[in-house]
Amino acid sequence: MDVDGLAEAEFQAGLAKLKELKITYLAYTTFSFGLPEKPGIRARIAIPIDRALTVDEYSQAWHGANALLWQNKADSSGAKMYQQQGTWSINKSHANDATAWKNTEGVASANFLIQAATAKNTARQKPTESNPYDANRIANSCKQIALFRDNKGEGQSEPLWFDCLGVVGHCQDGEQLCHEWSSGYSQYTVSETEKKLAHRLKKPPTTCEQFKTSNASGCVECTQNCNSPIALGRDIEAEIGKLAKLSKVEYDQVRQASAKNFRIQQKTLDTEVKKFKGSKPDLPFDEIEPYSEPIVPAELLDEIVATLKEFIVLNDDQAIATTLWIAFSWFIDCFEIAPILLINAPEKACGKTQLLDLVGRMSRRPMPVANSSAAFLFRTIELHQPTMLFDEVDTFIKENIEMKGIVNAGHSRSNAFVGRTVGDNHEPKRFSVWCAKAFAGITLDRHLPDATMSRAIVIDMRRKKSDETVSRLRNANKGVFSTIAAKLARFELDYSSELTFPELPEKLSDREQDNWEALLTIAACAGDAWLQRSIQAALNLQANKLSAEDDGNSILLSIYQVFTALDISKIGSAELITCLCADEEGKWANYNFRNSRDTSITPRQLANLLKPYGITTKNLKINKVTKKAYSLEDFQDAFECYLDKAVLAEVDLGIKEEMENWLRMKSLVDGVCY
Repeated sequence: MDVDGLAEAEFQAGLAKLKELKITYLAYTTFSFGLPEKPGIRARIAIPIDRALTVDEYSQAWHGANALLWQNKADSSGAKMYQQQGTWSINKSHANDATAWKNTEGVASANFLIQAATAKNTARQKPTESNPYDANRIANSCKQIALFRDNKGEGQSEPLWFDCLGVVGHCQDGEQLCHEWSSGYSQYTVSETEKKLAHRLKKPPTTCEQFKTSNASGCVECTQNCNSPIALGRDIEAEIGKLAKLSKVEYDQVRQASAKNFRIQQKTLDTEVKKFKGSKPDLPFDEIEPYSEPIVPAELLDEIVATLKEFIVLNDDQAIATTLWIAFSWFIDCFEIAPILLINAPEKACGKTQLLDLVGRMSRRPMPVANSSAAFLFRTIELHQPTMLFDEVDTFIKENIEMKGIVNAGHSRSNAFVGRTVGDNHEPKRFSVWCAKAFAGITLDRHLPDATMSRAIVIDMRRKKSDETVSRLRNANKGVFSTIAAKLARFELDYSSELTFPELPEKLSDREQDNWEALLTIAACAGDAWLQRSIQAALNLQANKLSAEDDGNSILLSIYQVFTALDISKIGSAELITCLCADEEGKWANYNFRNSRDTSITPRQLANLLKPYGITTKNLKINKVTKKAYSLEDFQDAFECYLDKAVLAEVDLGIKEEMENWLRMKSLVDGVCY
């Protein structure tokens, strides 16, 4: 079991308890460096038990050990089985801090640990100082909980009693109050209440909608504006006042946690803070409150896919990827990489603008922008962290170096900043550019640098066929999209702390894995079927992605093909270009497609592409003539480092299948290379 977040004295006390119980153990640990959220000891401990455990039993046994040995102070994330599947290692600079302990005596009882977890379950659920819900404060504002408190549960139905446990149990001293306030309930017993409470506390607090089902009369004339009575257990006005006094940096650091503690949307929290400060909220997007009922992730994602395909011609892979990216815009603060959604089309009337519009209607904080200044963008992102929707990108971004820098910097959270000077004193300041971004345009692979293309999930659009029909987006019921957005807000609220990162397919490159990790993690919330569909969509889209490789990587692959097919060791620069441009519709024959005189790649351009790899022409003697030429030997390291072996195998197979064409090619350059 992993045990994190303990002071050294607390950790040693747990080991002493194991010795006292005569339990065998092996522990090895180091200190957690640079992680403010997990200070102190991080340890892995092996304790033999008398039988095998299921995954659920493992979690219970972990909590039992945590209660018995460490008074529930260890980080509860260690209760997840997948946490134990990694191999521990330590940076060499901290090798002296690594320590091991052991004791050899007896074997622990699995059933005893599980029972200890059940007995201490409510203690685990007690709020921390950052999450202090007051049951009496709730009862003073909510009729349902007031009746539970004042009548001691007398006359309540079992569903209503169970719902009340689902609120009071999450409060301070919740276990004690649940027993006290249930004393008049007709079926009350200590053991039954403990059993029911332990089961109920595995789920989120009861919502107002659930109370309306179990006791509609208790919600009549209610004037509270909340999704669950639990939100009434905090002195929100006082907390809002504290938040309003924080600096911008401090506020950003606690904002997300505070919103979850209040059980409200972050946008609502921002609005309340602004009201406290006396400023009128002026947001460029609609406020979205989380859906009142818990959602089923698979059903929600299926609903978004169906909505996309109702209005836009998309294949299954494109619809899945777009759906996951829309959901990602809500979960963005849970991840470190923000892939761009790039909606590309070969020409007009392919539905790219329609799809961008549709994406915006369901995304978090959508903000359409077109041809805006870089200053507007980074200041807006710093202020609102919106989902930026760029249309007609092909008309303005190619020559805008500053804009491209902002886009590329925003791919990784750790580097998502730009520096500017502000004010009369030109004070240096960093602005955050961390947000979700979607682009739409025509032939974007021609207008965007490879660095930007490599950061994108590309959706290649096409025109609708005569036999294909979709609904008109302008005639759509706007309530459909606002409902989906509310469900996505609820999805994020309920699942953001439960995300499990899946194993990523090895067929994706490192950058592609970075781009897809967040999307596949969200898909995993919807179950294995959705995850497998999403992995296949990722593989299919990446295989068909325009400009998936940068020009440098692509030229290496083409040159490998020439050397291998012609079975030569050196070739003149001009002859190499002849071979590269043999396909009149290929990339190198049309490298300068805007030049009507000569569209093929030039010797200088070829040299510039190869220069970063340390490859240059040499004066080589070929058939008794010395000329500028390339040697196969100079390419070997680049081929090994930058070309995927699976791709090379496919190239070799293609050469064999088209050997007749290559023999004709060899005749064109015969005598000038060997």
